[in-house]
Amino acid sequence: MAGRPSDAAPARGRFVLNRREFLSALGLAAAALAGAEGLIVRSAFPRVQAGAAARSLFDRIKGLPPEVTPTDKFFVISKN
Repeated sequence: MAGRPSDAAPARGRFVLNRREFLSALGLAAAALAGAEGLIVRSAFPRVQAGAAARSLFDRIKGLPPEVTPTDKFFVISKN
């Protein structure tokens, strides 16, 4: 079929992508960006620091129950 963009010869000196190549490149760019962001976040905020900050925050909140419930505080349900 004449007149379709895929049938037309690309202009000289221009870089032309078809839809499939464009979407593939877009997906690769998005994956690379997400991976780079993950590396930056991991290096800037290691889990150890985040865990320590969370523990410190929860230690300062009054009235929270303890993390581990003592065994004498559990209730027992028995079937008669």
